[in-house]
Amino acid sequence: MINRHLALWQQLTTSGRGGLVGAFRDAATGEPRRVDFRHRVDPHRGATLAYSRGGAGGDVAGGRPQPGPVA
Repeated sequence: MINRHLALWQQLTTSGRGGLVGAFRDAATGEPRRVDFRHRVDPHRGATLAYSRGGAGGDVAGGRPQPGPVA
């Protein structure tokens, strides 16, 4: 799920297309609002956050290497 969400953001920021287009709403009116995110989100400056059983998945999706098994 995390990787799918990151892929949606990558599509939005590189091409302005994808599943997140039209998902944003005007805070005052609640109406759908098209927001141009092309080249405005830097995926190298983002972070993933997960907790409990999903924590390890958040680390992997964020590029953090996993430690080996504990002996």
